[in-house]
Amino acid sequence: MQGSRSRTPSPPRSATERAEPLISALPPGSRVAFLSMLGSLNPITHGHVHMITEARRALLDADVCGDRFDAVIALVSVNKDRFVARKLTSDKKHLVFTECERLALINAATSHLPWCFTAERVDCMWTCDFGGLKRMFSGRVEFVE
Repeated sequence: MQGSRSRTPSPPRSATERAEPLISALPPGSRVAFLSMLGSLNPITHGHVHMITEARRALLDADVCGDRFDAVIALVSVNKDRFVARKLTSDKKHLVFTECERLALINAATSHLPWCFTAERVDCMWTCDFGGLKRMFSGRVEFVE
């Protein structure tokens, strides 16, 4: 068909790129807490989502945690299939979802939480994923891990 081009989909933006607008909107001197959740999440449940939501709520409320943060960013990641399979075999259970399927389920379960991100690379911990944010906003906001 003349004039039509196949469009190559752009790669998904990294957690750092998606979190950057949230941090940019904060005034200088703001305190940002990083939450991280790493687990089998085979599958992620309402309890997992509730836990990370409540942790964020507590960090944003000085009356609850004794300290107050201006923003909270969370990164949820999954253990490797090999580790999860070994763990489940010892409990006489089996792997229900692969790493990719578990990450997709996490994305679906947390899509309504703009402050919650899924690790792009399972073998990279959250400090690596958000290291770019820490460098980008160094001296402007305080990051607490």
